[in-house]
Amino acid sequence: MSGISSATAQAETTLALLAAFKTALADETDLDITLGFVYPPVGHAWVSVGDTVSDIDPKNIGPARQLSETLTISVSVGAWNPERDEEKREAVFRRAFGILATIQTHIRVNDITLGGTVLWCVPGHSSSTGATPEDRAQFGEFTEIAATFVAQHRIRTFQ
Repeated sequence: MSGISSATAQAETTLALLAAFKTALADETDLDITLGFVYPPVGHAWVSVGDTVSDIDPKNIGPARQLSETLTISVSVGAWNPERDEEKREAVFRRAFGILATIQTHIRVNDITLGGTVLWCVPGHSSSTGATPEDRAQFGEFTEIAATFVAQHRIRTFQ
């Protein structure tokens, strides 16, 4: 595939992104990389692929019935430690954002087309509350980041 196909690339892009995460994080230990959130977690950190959204603007259809598809894939990145103290909180925070930086850099530098699945893929927005809420203190320290990756694909009818 060269970033162009005759139908949506939503599933293929999601799986290619998951493969890119596994490649980028191959040297990591104690880390779950999953399609969908898996509970209970096995490791003390995770990258899980969540929602996928495909948007097509029908105003851009040309005589060749070509469409531009924008794919937005939501990802949860996080880390936790069952112990609760300030030092652990900072270490968990750094680990979660370090994992996100590793996968963002890998995709931007080494695999921007996700193996040819899309025309390009780049990191989108990310947000995090940054620290463990007091009402969850009994579970230890954790940080979760909600992030997205945005990809462009072309749908073309081949004849």
